[in-house]
Amino acid sequence: MKRKILALILGLMILIGGIAVLLSVIDIWGRSDSRGGEKVFHTQSMKASQELTPGRSLGYIYIPSISLISGIYEGTTASELNKGVGHFSTTPLPGARDNSLLLGRSDSFFSGLSRIRRGDSIVVTSFSVVYKYEVVSVRAVRKQDRTLILPTYESTLTLTTNFPFEYSASAPTRYIVSAERIEDN
Repeated sequence: MKRKILALILGLMILIGGIAVLLSVIDIWGRSDSRGGEKVFHTQSMKASQELTPGRSLGYIYIPSISLISGIYEGTTASELNKGVGHFSTTPLPGARDNSLLLGRSDSFFSGLSRIRRGDSIVVTSFSVVYKYEVVSVRAVRKQDRTLILPTYESTLTLTTNFPFEYSASAPTRYIVSAERIEDN
């Protein structure tokens, strides 16, 4: 009988914790305004003019189809990639009318990238602004292929990780997810 009660209590605690996380996400989303097709959070924000130093938090990435929520950090060293997804510093920030590149480890934050499909949505918050993207292509390229960092004329988000996904260090190829920014309806 004690085991059943303990299991019930543990299950309720897990359920309450999940509901609390969901409510906090809904609360943040609900406190936003629609201004010019972008949502602006009413929270403390870092100004875009502030220096982007390695390791600095830039925002969050959320991919509903693979249940990914991760912080985004400036830089792609082991230090940043251990904390979350890294922003390739030679590319513009998400939301810019150009190609922003984010890197993640295939054995941690980007482990679910193999399940992402064309048409899936990606939401990025950066400097308190919400940007919505739609996946337009998924492909694998050779490690030496640098086309993924080429500038674009559209607001593009490129996600990359090692491929095959079992590689935790240097892999022979890279898995690339390309997404284009979409406006709010």
